[in-house]
Amino acid sequence: RDDVESRGLGDVYKRQQEKMIARDVQVFIRGVHVYSRDSWVNTLNDDHKTRIMPRIGYDGKDNGSYVKLDVQVPVTDKTSVGTMQTRYSKVGYKPYYYLSHDERNFSVKYFHGWDEDDDTWYKKQNTWRFNYKNHHIIDGLPLSYSGYFEYGLWNKWNPKNGKSGPKSWHKEYAVYLNHDPIYLFNSKNTVLNLTVGKKWVNESLTGDTVSTDMYYATLGQKLGAKWRTWVGYYHENKTSRLFDLGQPDMDRELRNGISYSPDARNYFSVINRYDLDLNQNYETIYSWRHKFCCWALEFTYEDEQKENDNSFKVKYYFLSLIHI
Repeated sequence: RDDVESRGLGDVYKRQQEKMIARDVQVFIRGVHVYSRDSWVNTLNDDHKTRIMPRIGYDGKDNGSYVKLDVQVPVTDKTSVGTMQTRYSKVGYKPYYYLSHDERNFSVKYFHGWDEDDDTWYKKQNTWRFNYKNHHIIDGLPLSYSGYFEYGLWNKWNPKNGKSGPKSWHKEYAVYLNHDPIYLFNSKNTVLNLTVGKKWVNESLTGDTVSTDMYYATLGQKLGAKWRTWVGYYHENKTSRLFDLGQPDMDRELRNGISYSPDARNYFSVINRYDLDLNQNYETIYSWRHKFCCWALEFTYEDEQKENDNSFKVKYYFLSLIHI
């Protein structure tokens, strides 16, 4: 998603000829840790070629198995068009199309098609999103700001009964104040990330605007070359009565996790999510990823204690892109 931040425990981004490399990367979505990896490599000139990435997998009992084709075609060195063509065995054909433009200080993306959250599907029509990238307030001050604005016609669809809900023009915008990574104990192995923010959501159907304060704090610890652990506190209230897409699962969450990477090909992780308001465990996520020469196989088991439900997912995807 567009609101993904990559924060490292080690080296900062380094540009080497035509590649950008990050070491000891931790990936967060809306301040919530998703996974860690030793390195991330982006070939800068890949945008000048047509990219095709096929994927197959199993996305739980509600969506079933799927076949995907991810295609992106650059228009200029900063603008590209793309599509994700997906067919699920249980919910059918769910494609989407997009146009993206990236500048040094901001990015703009147009999205039209299907999006999913917790096995609930949404038709997002003519949705535009403007992202203002992270900028330091002044030189020497370890504080930076960022934000986004999104607007589009949304429609919720229930795959269980095949019925669609009411349509609403969804307007969402937020601002963030981020502190630079704080390395504790004079060591790069222990890092604290802090973010505060404010978000507003307006729905044309109801005519009201709902806002929430946001507080994110994540403490990461590198335990040698193969082990990493982290704990995070996240506070964000729901801001839409119509849609759950992009909304937090709980108002106050405590999340902790541990990962183990015995070699360059295998990655294991366990993530636990705890609802601080209800004082009960929300879910535990177990995952294993194995990388082969040019493709990867990933297994994920989500044990959802709050809803007394579980989900098993399998992903098969290429690690490198096919260029034409």
